[in-house]
Amino acid sequence: YVALTVIVIITLTLNLDKIITIISWITPYAFILIIGLTIYSLFISDTNIAELDQIASSQLSASPNWILSTFLHPSFNVSIAFAVLAMIGATEKDKKAAKHGAIIGGVALGLIAVIINIGVYANIDKLQGSELPMLQLASDINPIIGVMMAIALFGMIFSTSVPCFYTFTARFVTADTKKFKIAAIFSGIFGFTLNFVGFTGLVNTVYPMLGYMGFLIFIAMFVYLLKSKEPKPHLELEENTQ
Repeated sequence: YVALTVIVIITLTLNLDKIITIISWITPYAFILIIGLTIYSLFISDTNIAELDQIASSQLSASPNWILSTFLHPSFNVSIAFAVLAMIGATEKDKKAAKHGAIIGGVALGLIAVIINIGVYANIDKLQGSELPMLQLASDINPIIGVMMAIALFGMIFSTSVPCFYTFTARFVTADTKKFKIAAIFSGIFGFTLNFVGFTGLVNTVYPMLGYMGFLIFIAMFVYLLKSKEPKPHLELEENTQ
């Protein structure tokens, strides 16, 4: 926890371009490892679907039903990375490339989520109660794969923490300034203290809360989109004059 906190704080003191570059190195490695692990887990699973479904239904959930969870997941991701995504979109000169990047990134994120859930579900009888099921699954297969998965999970937690803390700090202090760097240190320390709550308890509290906040962001973006489609009065006046 201490090492991760220090690395996150150091990363937050860098400029946005460097932060994006660091995060982009992590995702391909984790994605490839998770795909391989999931495929292998399907072959070693020896429990029937009915039994797996019964065990999965008894597990602690962040929402009352799977339909709400379906919406909470993308909403959560948007809420924690909204500030970073907005800045990336604003600084990208090629708007077509920005749109393609958003689509590909969203699809990739969805695929990762689906793959992880398939891998965990196929072995839920062995993984129930585990706070890091993918790590346990990898370690059960082979200790070396377990270490590789631990590195991947460390990177994934890091790549999630950085946008989250960046967004939180940017709410109060202008990004890429000396004050922002100082605020980032205090934000990192505050986040470190939350570790003592417990990973599962924290996720099941913070995850849905940020997901619901994300709904407000979606509504705001939808309203903005509608307003942007409305004809501007001064433009209509200019056209009529011409």
